[in-house]
Amino acid sequence: MSFAIFLALVAVFCWSTVATAFKLSLQNVTPTELLLVASLVASIFFIIISLGPARSKWKVDPWNFRRLFLLSLAGLINPFLYYMLLFGAYDRLLAQQALALNYTWPLVLVLFDSLSRRSIPKSGLSICLIFSFVGIMISSGIYSKSILEIDLYGILLALCSAFVWASYWVLQNRIPGDELINLTVSFSLSTVLLLIIFPFPQLETFSIIFWPSYVGLIEMAFPFYCWSLAMSRVRHTAEIASFVYLSPVLSTLWIAVILNEPLQFDLILGLTIIVVSCFFSSRIRSVDNEVNN
Repeated sequence: MSFAIFLALVAVFCWSTVATAFKLSLQNVTPTELLLVASLVASIFFIIISLGPARSKWKVDPWNFRRLFLLSLAGLINPFLYYMLLFGAYDRLLAQQALALNYTWPLVLVLFDSLSRRSIPKSGLSICLIFSFVGIMISSGIYSKSILEIDLYGILLALCSAFVWASYWVLQNRIPGDELINLTVSFSLSTVLLLIIFPFPQLETFSIIFWPSYVGLIEMAFPFYCWSLAMSRVRHTAEIASFVYLSPVLSTLWIAVILNEPLQFDLILGLTIIVVSCFFSSRIRSVDNEVNN
C-alpha cells in the first residue's frame, strides 16, 4: 500500500467518526459553542503546521487584495456558515438522518457545474440527480410521516449545509496560493470573528472541551491536511477519490455502536441511494474531464 493511499484512508477514518463526535459534543454545548471551540482548535493546528516545514510557502505566492478578500469570504463560508448550519442540523435530527442529508453536497456540485456551463446535465448525471432526490425524500421521512412528525427546520439546515459546502469548493478553486496557507488564513480570520461574536463556553466538565476539540482536530483540520498530502502524491485524483465513500458507511457503524442510535431502515436506504448516486456522478465527471483534457 502506497503512502498516499495510507494518508487517504487515515483521512476517511477520521471523517467517519465525526457524526458521532458531533452528537456527543452537542450533549454538553450549544452549536455555536461547538463551532467556536472547534474552529479555534483547527486554527491552532493549521498555524502550527504552516509555520513548520511549510513556512517558506508564505512567501512563495503573492499577497494582494483579491486573495485576501477571497480568503475572508472562504472563512465566512467555512467554518462559520457551513458548520453553523451543520451543527444546527445535528442538534435537531438523528445523526444518521443529518449524515444522509448533508452527504448530498457532491450532487450539488454537479448542479453548480452545469449552471456555470449553462448546460443541462448529461443523461447519466441526470439519473444520479433523480436518484439522489429520491434518497433525500426517503431520508427526510416526508414520504411516510405526517408533516407534524417531521423536523422541517432541521432538514432544511442539513440540506442548506450541503449547498454551502458545495459553494465553498467552487470558491476554493478560484483562490490562488498554497492550500494549507489559505486554510490557515481563512480559518484564523473566521475564528477571530467567532471569538468576537460568541462567548466562550464555561469549562465545567472535561467533555465540554474534549469533544469540541476532537471535532476541530479530527473533522476540520487533520484529515484535510492528510487528504491534501495524499492528493499531492498521486497522478490522478481518481486513484484515491473513491475512498471518500467509505466514510458514510463507517459513520453508520460508529453511530450504532457508540451512540446506541437504532439504525432505521429508511434512513440507511436513503443514505445508500445518495452515496451510490454521488459515487457514479463522480465517476461520470472524471471520465468527462479526461475526455475533455
